[in-house]
Amino acid sequence: MSQSALYLKDLIRFIRSFQHNFKKLKYSARQYFVLFLFSTIFVTVAKASDADTLTTYLTKEFTRLKKDQTVNLMQRKDKLLSLSSLVESHGDKETQARYWILLSEIYLEMSWLDSTHHYLSKIAPLIHPDTDNQLQYDFLSNMGRYLYNIQQSDSAIWYFEQCIELSRKIDNPLFLAMSYNNLGIMYEGKAEYQNASENYFQAVKIFEELGNNEQLAVTLNNLGVIMQNLKEYDKALEYLNRALLLNQQQNNKVNQSMNYGNIGIVLEAQSKFNEAIEAHKKSLDISIEENIVMDQARNYHNMGRVYFDLGKFTNAEEAYLKSKEICKQYQLGYGLMMNDFSLAMLYNKQNKLDEASQLLASALRMAKDFKDLNQEVQAYKLLAEVAEKQQKHLETIDYLKHFIALNDSMTAITNRNFILEIQEKYETDKKALENHHLKQENESKSKTIQLQKTITIIVLVALLTGIVLLILLARSRQKIKRSAIALEQLNRAKEAQNQQLNELNTTKDILFSIIGHDLRSPFNTLLGFLQLVIEGYDDMSAEERVEVLKQLYSHSNNTFTLLENLLQWAMSQRGQISYNPSHLDVHQLIEQELIFLKSRLDNKKIIATNHVPPESMVFGDKEMLLTIFRNLINNAIKFTDSGGTITVSSEESPEGLKVNIADSGIGISPDILAQMQKNEGVISTRGTQNEKGSGLGLLIIRDFLKRHGGSLTIESQPGKGSCFSVFLPRGSQ
Repeated sequence: MSQSALYLKDLIRFIRSFQHNFKKLKYSARQYFVLFLFSTIFVTVAKASDADTLTTYLTKEFTRLKKDQTVNLMQRKDKLLSLSSLVESHGDKETQARYWILLSEIYLEMSWLDSTHHYLSKIAPLIHPDTDNQLQYDFLSNMGRYLYNIQQSDSAIWYFEQCIELSRKIDNPLFLAMSYNNLGIMYEGKAEYQNASENYFQAVKIFEELGNNEQLAVTLNNLGVIMQNLKEYDKALEYLNRALLLNQQQNNKVNQSMNYGNIGIVLEAQSKFNEAIEAHKKSLDISIEENIVMDQARNYHNMGRVYFDLGKFTNAEEAYLKSKEICKQYQLGYGLMMNDFSLAMLYNKQNKLDEASQLLASALRMAKDFKDLNQEVQAYKLLAEVAEKQQKHLETIDYLKHFIALNDSMTAITNRNFILEIQEKYETDKKALENHHLKQENESKSKTIQLQKTITIIVLVALLTGIVLLILLARSRQKIKRSAIALEQLNRAKEAQNQQLNELNTTKDILFSIIGHDLRSPFNTLLGFLQLVIEGYDDMSAEERVEVLKQLYSHSNNTFTLLENLLQWAMSQRGQISYNPSHLDVHQLIEQELIFLKSRLDNKKIIATNHVPPESMVFGDKEMLLTIFRNLINNAIKFTDSGGTITVSSEESPEGLKVNIADSGIGISPDILAQMQKNEGVISTRGTQNEKGSGLGLLIIRDFLKRHGGSLTIESQPGKGSCFSVFLPRGSQ
């Protein structure tokens, strides 16, 4: 302990003794003066003897609190706030900046974004090129993380690029690797997984060179999450288990808890629910042992989700409530929102509609506070579903209106980015092709010059000997032949690339056409119906209101189906839908889709029957097959009159399974049927109730069947109905 610290302790002991005995003693004016003089001298000597004692003490406290993983976030926050008066009244500017940096980090971890912004704003004026490098880096990094949390991703990326610039300027490879890791997180949040992966691999390379296994484990964990998002589950588990092993070797309990939690999420995605529960329990045990509050809340919530998938609703509710209690106790706002939404989903499933409605209202308020557009969309969608069950039709319409508006906004952003990506890819490919041609042309000229030199040498040598001339001529012919072959291969590659560019242009044109026509018209219809309800509500009878609501529902459902087909087709064209086959019961898949489309069937009073025998197994991708059957049944509903029938049956054979979807509808004209059989582009006709489609359904069906090695056949007679038959081969089993 320093000398000044001893002085300060003696002074504090003296003052406390004086306060305790003040009432018992009667000091003269002179004695009070002596006491005051002594105290002043005492403090002055203490300060003069060691002026840096307070700064040293605060710096040590900051370091200890930052590294001590046994102290939870709330305890760290409270400890730091207890030092506030000392720091702001006696600390120098750099000490104050370090203090605010640490507070901003803690509030970031707790998702208290207003407090984070407050402390970052206090730091900003103190940061300049001469500021300590660590302080500059921490400020830029925290600013990037804060902006990412308020969904200003582009600004966040700019700050992390500044981190990379600073790291290179001061030649600090550790800072550089950490910046790459943070930049990867930003791109991951924008679902730009290729950019995210590139930055993560840059970070991995540097951490491996530095031998920094602690940070290497963190980045490997992030790569595992990327692979999970891309549905590359085996690769995800490989990275996560590698990260877990490194953290076990370092006895890093905090990161072990994170690894087990992410492993549980991957296992859940693979439908390995029991293994997922075990992983989450391991994470939970560690988080309880190490008092990691955030992980405790996260694990209870993840376990609740798995129990929900298993249909164990009592266990799911218990887990969600435990997670919510922790989030409430430690003021973890985002966790509260997620738990309220999950509980609302559970209560909606159990038809506890009042509880579900209250929780959704709370989740919606928090989603707006966090500016989480995706969560707002999901909340409005579930609120509409709950209100519909409660027969609150006006509220249902209002929620659907908000859902459509927000979802349309998100879709517009997605489509815009998709179109820009197509355009950028087109320009990039075009430029690459031009560069390739230029390179080949230069190489060809170089070869020609070389050939001329060779021929000149041959002529000179020919004067000496005919044998040498024959040998050189033979070699020259071989070179010319190889050049011709290379040129032919180049021309083929050019034709293939031109075809690819034409396909991209066609995709872009179709997409613009559908967005400009088929999406705008349904929304105009919906808005017209809504205006009719608003302006003539009091003049309408109950039957008229119900009829308008039915029309609104029908148009909303058709528009949603169109939007879903559009996005699936766009993703398929970009190669973003992966093929993940498993053994599936077709009877159950048909039942699932009939339940999903029940409201449409009831609306048109159509009877749909599933004659596919149980345990009719195929080997295929579940989501793709559900999409195929959903589009075919939707199509049958569209072209079947009110009171008609739809029959789904199957035929077993050694080659595979044939699924027939037959309807008693209006049938297909020979001209349209011929176009459909030839697969001539996008074909769209109106249904029995003037329902409009985009024609994308058949494109998606044929694309998905191609991935299964299957096929589609169509039989139809005008006025007698249609039968669409899907053949799924057994070869892949």
